[in-house]
Amino acid sequence: MSGGYLGVNDYLVSDDNSFFAIMQSDARFVIYRGSGPSSQGQAIWSSGTARQQGQYFAVMQLDGNFCIYEGTDRMHQGAFVWNSGPAGPVGMYVAIMQNNGHFRIYSLLGNTGFWST
Repeated sequence: MSGGYLGVNDYLVSDDNSFFAIMQSDARFVIYRGSGPSSQGQAIWSSGTARQQGQYFAVMQLDGNFCIYEGTDRMHQGAFVWNSGPAGPVGMYVAIMQNNGHFRIYSLLGNTGFWST
């Protein structure tokens, strides 16, 4: 949901436990096959933002952008690392790890897809 974030090693799992998306300590947000780190399979998508090991977090912003920043959370935010793409109108957005392996952002204004891996 807008404003929500994932810190290092936090992850979202698809409803059917086939895929999960995780914020890694190398600044990459990665989608893997499996239900979590203990059953990690092949990586199927990555933000492509590999950096030094450290503290990073991913946040669902109010403009629909899913962004990665240095730091542990919004209160301790460092430099910008990556974003999902063009911003939309300010509103409520939700990010979902889907059963087909896509990480998708939906706008709750009209329940429409906004961005997808």
